[in-house]
Amino acid sequence: MPTGVLCEIMTAVNRYESLDGQGALVTGATRGIGEEIAAQLTDLPATVYAGARNPAAVTADDQHPVELDVTDEETMARAIDRIRWAHGVPRWRVR
Repeated sequence: MPTGVLCEIMTAVNRYESLDGQGALVTGATRGIGEEIAAQLTDLPATVYAGARNPAAVTADDQHPVELDVTDEETMARAIDRIRWAHGVPRWRVR
């Protein structure tokens, strides 16, 4: 069990049984923590927009690949515009 600040943050997070109908943008969704978070949100079942520099690298059929480089404001703006057009404002953004 985590201790200290991490533990306090984890206990303060709202937990939901279902995110059905909610949109989530996950950056770095092709590997590591981002990939795992995207998979878990998909299971809840949120509509997951998987942000990646190379959208072809998103292999999960139940996620929506979005070109996104968090160091490039132009790709961030295009990603948000695409999601707003398709889903409305995403409720969850995970970095």
